[in-house]
This record gives sequence, C-alpha cells and structure tokens, in this order.
Amino acid sequence: MEPIGKERISTRDQARTRPANPSVMGWLVLALLFAGFYALYFSPVLIQNGLLAPGDGTIYYWPTFGLPATDLWNDLLLSGYSALSDIQAQTLYPLRWLSPTYNSLVISAYVVAAVGSFGLALSLTGSRIAALAAALVVSGSGFMLAHLGHLSIVHAAAWVPGILWALSRFRTSEGSLPVAAGALAVAMCIYGGHPQLSVIGMLFAGTYALSEICLEAARSGWRAGARMLAKVVAMFLLGLLIASPALDSVLSAASSSVRSAWSLTDFNSFSHDVASLRMVAFPNLYGGAPPGPYGAYGGPFNLTELTIYVGIAPWLLCMLAVVRWKQDPDAIFWAAAAVVSLLLCLGAATPLGELVYRIPLLGKFRAQARFGWILTLCMGVLTAYGLSAALRNAVSRRQALAALCMGLVLAGTMLASVALAPPGNVLAQGPEWVLHPAVLVPLVFMVVAFLLVGLLLLKPGRPAAAMLLVLLVVDLGSFGWFHDWKYVGPQAPAAPKQARSDALLSKLALGNGRVMPIGAPHWPAGPMRPNTNMTYGIPVVVGYGPLLSSRYATVTGADTLGGFPILPPDAPLLDVLGIRWVAGKSTGVNPVLIGSGCGADSGITRLQAKVPPGLKPDAIRIVSHLSCSTELATSHDIADATVIDGSGKPVGSFVVEAGVNTAEWAYDRADVRPTVAHARPHVFESFDAGGFNGLWFDATWAIQPATADGGSVTLAMRQDAGAPVMTRSIEAKDSRTGAWVPLEFGPLSENAAPLNSPSTDVQGVPVSERLGYRGMAWVACTARVVPLEQQGAILRASRASARMDARSTVLLEEKSPGASLACKSPAPVSVMERRPGYWKLRTRSDGAGMLIVSTSFNPGWNALVDGVAAKVLPAYGVVVGIPVAAGEHEVELHFLPRSLLWTLLLAGLAIIATVILLWKGVLRTFQPGHPAGQKGSRE
Repeated sequence: MEPIGKERISTRDQARTRPANPSVMGWLVLALLFAGFYALYFSPVLIQNGLLAPGDGTIYYWPTFGLPATDLWNDLLLSGYSALSDIQAQTLYPLRWLSPTYNSLVISAYVVAAVGSFGLALSLTGSRIAALAAALVVSGSGFMLAHLGHLSIVHAAAWVPGILWALSRFRTSEGSLPVAAGALAVAMCIYGGHPQLSVIGMLFAGTYALSEICLEAARSGWRAGARMLAKVVAMFLLGLLIASPALDSVLSAASSSVRSAWSLTDFNSFSHDVASLRMVAFPNLYGGAPPGPYGAYGGPFNLTELTIYVGIAPWLLCMLAVVRWKQDPDAIFWAAAAVVSLLLCLGAATPLGELVYRIPLLGKFRAQARFGWILTLCMGVLTAYGLSAALRNAVSRRQALAALCMGLVLAGTMLASVALAPPGNVLAQGPEWVLHPAVLVPLVFMVVAFLLVGLLLLKPGRPAAAMLLVLLVVDLGSFGWFHDWKYVGPQAPAAPKQARSDALLSKLALGNGRVMPIGAPHWPAGPMRPNTNMTYGIPVVVGYGPLLSSRYATVTGADTLGGFPILPPDAPLLDVLGIRWVAGKSTGVNPVLIGSGCGADSGITRLQAKVPPGLKPDAIRIVSHLSCSTELATSHDIADATVIDGSGKPVGSFVVEAGVNTAEWAYDRADVRPTVAHARPHVFESFDAGGFNGLWFDATWAIQPATADGGSVTLAMRQDAGAPVMTRSIEAKDSRTGAWVPLEFGPLSENAAPLNSPSTDVQGVPVSERLGYRGMAWVACTARVVPLEQQGAILRASRASARMDARSTVLLEEKSPGASLACKSPAPVSVMERRPGYWKLRTRSDGAGMLIVSTSFNPGWNALVDGVAAKVLPAYGVVVGIPVAAGEHEVELHFLPRSLLWTLLLAGLAIIATVILLWKGVLRTFQPGHPAGQKGSRE
C-alpha cells in the first residue's frame, strides 16, 4: 500500500474533480430502501398490529397523535392549554400531517436520519459504501433506538444530519440549492419536536458552519469566506423564519413553565459518570429494559437516556480517520467534536458541563447524556472517512498498525474497567463472569470487527466492506433488537371503542366537568391516566409533560408527572377547575403528600387515620418518605404524630425527624446520595424508580395501652418542616394478636364535607361524582386581591378555612379598573356552544360582575361581549375572567394568539423565498454540462 502521506489534497477536494449529476429518483429509491429496512427491523411489532410506542410513547405521544392537528387548544389536559406551546405534540409538523398511522410517523424519523446521514457522508467522502455505513451507524444507533418512545426526540434529531449535509455542500456548490434545502431541514428540526435536541443540533451545526467558513477563507481568501458566511446566515435565517410559529409559542411557554427555575441537580440528572461510560462498548452491561437475554436493568438511572452505543467496528474505522488527519484534515473537526460531546455527556461532573449549565437556554435542559446524539453523528462521519480511506487503499501500513493498536488499547481499557468493577448482574455470574451475555457478546463483536477491518486493509474491496456492513447491522441490533419497543407498547386496535359502551365513560367524555385523578401517575394506561385520557376524550385537570405552566403548578399543586394533591372535599379549587368527578380513593389507598416543597404546595398540613372499633393498639407505624429534602440535617423536625384512643384520651405523642424516622425518597440514587445531609434510616421497602431504587422508610413508636378501642392517629406538619412528606401508610399494631393493621387515612377537614356519589368501578379505578358540582361558568359578584403565590393555599384549603365560596368571590392578582363588581348575587350562565379553543355563553346579572370560564388562562384568549372586544383577566390565578356589565349579554371566547398571525405571515414569506431558491438551484443543477457537485463513487 502506498503511503497516503503523499496526497496533496483532501478527500473532498479530490471528489470535486469527479462530479456526477444527482438523481432525484435515486434519492427516492434510497428513502424507500431505508423505509423497507426499518419496516423489517420493527416487524416483530408491526406484524402483530402493535404500536411502536413504549414508555412515553404510550403515555404521551400516541394519545397526542390522535388529536386533530388543526386544534390550537387542547381542552383535555391541565384544564386546557395551548397545543401550539407544546411543541412535542408536533401540531405544525408536516410529517405528522402526512403520516397515515403512528407507526409510519415513527419509522419516518429513521428514514430521514438515514438519508440525511448518507447524503452528509457522501458529500464528505464521495463513497457510497462509506455513506451507507454512516447512515446505518446514525439511524440505527443506540441513541435512536433507545429513544424510540420519545417521538419528538427522534424526529428533531433526525433532521440534524440534513442540516449538516447542506452546510457540507457550501464549499463544493455555488448554487442556492443547499441554502434552500438546509433552511427546510432547520425548520423541520424545530417543528419535529424536542426543543433540547433542536437547540443542541442547531448549535452543533453552527459550530460546523463556522469551521467550514474558516477553512474556506484560508483556502480561497476572505471573499470566499464572506460568501459562505452569507449563505450560512441566509440558511439559518430562512429556516428560523419558517419555524417562527412554533418558536414563538414554545419560547413563550418555556419562559412561564416550571422549568424557568432549574437547579444544577435538575440539569445534571440523566448524565453519565465515568463508570457508566463503559456502555459505549458494553451497551447491555447493566442489563436490559425490559428484561431480555441480558437480564433486568440495574444500572444508573436510566438506560434510555444513557444509551450512546454506535457499535464496535465504527470505533476502529474512526481510528483510521484519526491517524490520517494530515491527509483528511476535515476529519479533525469531527474527531474534536466527538471528544467534546463525550465530555458533555458527563454533565456537571466536568467544568465544561458546569459552563453549559450557566449558558442561557442550554442550562434549562436536563439529561446531558443527550449530547450523545452529537457523538453519534461524529462517529457516523468518522466511520465514513475511515471506510472510504480503506476502500481507496489510502491507508499506509504504519497508519493501519497505529489505528489497530489504538483500537486494542480502547478495547482493553473497557474490558479492564469491567473486570475491575463488574456490576452486580455480571458479578452474579461468578468466576465465569466473562461468559455473561452482556460481556461476551461485545467481546465477540470486538474480535470479528478487528478481523474484518484487518481484512479490509489487506484486501480493500466490496466483499470485505459488505461483511463489515452486515456486522454493523447485527452489532447495533444486539442492543436495538432487545430494547423496550419490542416488548412494551399498546396494541393498535385501542380499547376506546369498547370503553365508549360504558355509560359513565361516555358521560365523562361529554366534557361537562373534568376529572380529578388521585394517584394517576401510578396507574396503568387507561381512560383517566394522563395523557392516555386524550384517547378516550376525557378532560382531566392534570397532565404529563415538561411545559407545565408555573402559574398552574403554583396554584393547583399539579406536577409534570400528572400528579395532583389530595384536596379537602370542599376545597374551592374543585369549583374553579370545574371538577365534577374524582377518580381513585383519597383515603388509605394512594400515598398522600402533605406540606410544601419541590415547587408545589399540597394545601394539606394534617392527616388523620381512624382506628377501627374493636382494635386496641399498643404501637403505631408510619411509612413515608421526603422529597427535595437533601439539605435537611439529621434530627430536623418534620411533623408531629398524636394518638388518641376511643375515649378521647391521648396515649402517645411523637416527633417525625429527618434521618431518623423518614428520609429523601431518592437517597440511593447515585447523583443524590452525595448531596443528602441527613442519615439513612431503616428502609421499609424499596421500589423500582426507573433504574434505581426509590425508598420508603418506617417509623415505629410504642404507645400506652388504650383504655378504649378505636380512636385516631393525627399527623401534623411543622411550619418549618422544609420539605413535603409523602405518607404511604399509617398502621396500628393489635395488642392482642401482634398483627399490623393498615388504617384508612386522609386529609383532616375543617368541617363536614359535601358527600360524593357512590363510586363506580371504571377499568379498575373507582370514580365518584361530586354532588356539589355547579358547572364550568358563572358570574362572581365580589373580588379579593390576593398575590398569586397565596392564592393556591386559599383555594386548596377547605371552604370553611378559606372563608370564601368560589362561585361568589373571585381572586385577582391586582385591582383592575374594568373589574369593579356591583352585582348582588351570583348570576346564571348558559353555555350555548363549546369546542376546543372556543366558548359561546349567555349571561344575565343584576349588576356588573366577573364572568368566570373554567379554562386555563392564556394570553392568547380573546373575548367579545355583544360583539365588542373585552379584556381577559387571570381569575383565581389559573382560569379566565371577563368583566361584564349588568343585564343580559352574549359572550364569545376564542383562542387565537395575535403573534401567531404575524409568525404565519413571516413563515409564508420565508417559504416563498425558500421555494424560489430551491427552484433556481434545481434549474442550475440540471443545466446541460453544469457540474452538480455531487460526488462520484470511488470505492
């Protein structure tokens, strides 16, 4: 082999001398081939008529896919919210509109990623075989397969190779085609879904563009560099303008979401540590999720986010590209980017990660292991560089030996790290731990990869390259074929059609009142589990998703997992949110959160458990854990427990202390334990928290023998508790039998609460109707000005302690000149018409009042009173209030953000400009004798 060091120009410069006209039909055939490949890949689910929707796919993306893409307002979650603001719903994403089924939308992401990676690698190397290898590495990577249930992540990621492909063409194409194509890829990346992947991808593309501009300026002068800079600016500007409707909505929602205040611990969650980086070579080292041939996953939290596997052979081919940096200097950028992205996967464990946390926007995202997508892209490109060089017989013996030695060192280091500190599942194999599938399978791939790469270097040609491609598919499949998509996911013929025959479910779906699910995040997918409730058309007051409004969370106590605090049965918030039904039990079945912290206030400070007649306890036990309590020291007082027997005599009084009787629930999580300031008390039970064990702790106290059976146990939070307590159970020990008896418990109400109807079982969940339900719209006649942060405590307390009736008194954040109320009694309101984003109502009052409409407040709401524009105010902090004068009025309320009209106009103009550039570029490309700049194949 002739040393490649004699080459005078780079791979790309050589390729420029051998252009070939592009074929649109060729790209279409390539896309169809990749579609067929991934249809075959996912056939175990497709042939069973299943859905490619594991995990969040079932909970979030599949239900959202079933909603009309034309609805700007989603009335089924969180008392309503802007569907535009939830970019992960892909409301404006063209591929969602064009996909006939959910599965076809999923597969399209892999096709887009594969075609984009193929084009990028072909542009850089000129080798179709090398481009095919890059396409397989990127689209079939562990990142893409592990995130299959995160539809918005895979779609946002899939368009990044296309953006890079367009940028790579700027140095070799003088036309406008790359500018237009790149702009469309930028817009699709944003519309495709996940803000974090869009931001990461765009920043990486910008960095690559800067590198290309500098190289072009150094090679051809500053004028050429300036021309390329203008193209780059035009591409990104057009792309951002096309995506401006989505950008405006999501930026507005993000600034007001619960993530606007994000701690370093939040930022650092789902990041790698040095030990977990072994998964780069041993992707199933800690087991699989769900359990398959590799056993149950027991590694750091969690496998989906930490997977960055790209196979074994790509690392060897990458080494070939690295050792040839003098001949292919373009590979330097990709190698450096690979190193930086790998460091960023470690999160705040490095100074680089802490710097990212302090960068606006980037610091608002968690899961730093998602920088593994950039590593994946870099590995795909470097694989193409290495394979192309080997196919061209352009690797010297010295370079080949150096690359193989580097590969051996890397493989040896990874294997040694496993041998020195094997995880528990591997260690359980005993002395023969190397035979554990999680270790043995990668070792086999390492041996075969070294042999095939060596064969390719000795006898460059298609046979050896074809064997490498087959190895690559099987190697990536050793992880991807056994991930959760194959085992977990609903069936396509969904239950809703059968469920609709249930009279109560049909009534719930009418929308005249919402459902308050208690303990919903722990339920299986069903009619009232957020967000699967959307499939059944049942409105609920909770929702699963990251863009929960901080206003809504502050007032209601809802969280991003779909949790909702247990309220006193007469809490004013029930009326404000239009809650007509309560699903689940509020006593003795679901854990109850009391106190405040973690960005929410439960509104409950006391629990009471009833000791049943006939039981004389001699001890009590409380099982609980804390949340967001890492700063609390050992023996910090949390709550007081008081025991009273059936005669009213106190028989015990105790203090619940942090680190003694209860502790942080995530105490054993690797990134939490070093930060906890209190001790780890006795663990009552652990539970799978998705990659680590969550903990319940028990506190047991002996009490005086009761003089009478029955009685009660009261748990009251201290004012300076500093963290909320999740109480799982309160139990009493029978003095006669020694058995522990669970006690029914719930919030201690200030007075007798209105009764609910007897519960009806709906697919395993008890549902009862509030007999005091009074509708979703009314006119309030008095107003109280209360700061937003105090409104939640008033609304979540019992009606007696709050001293207010939400039907007559409205809470406002400030006194409004147009909201002077003078009516004497609450007035009736008729709902004449209602659909997502639209209400038509009729009011009648004896004086000026405030019309309350129980739908979440958003600045995009517009009101007309008798055809005249009226002001829309936030009432009770979370719903819509409209001042109305005395008399009878017709009120229309519709959701249409004014900014949407402007952004649609900007997007339309940008689309027109992009189409013109695209058309000019295509015409220029197909002019007779014009070199298209598309590389020919040299393998």
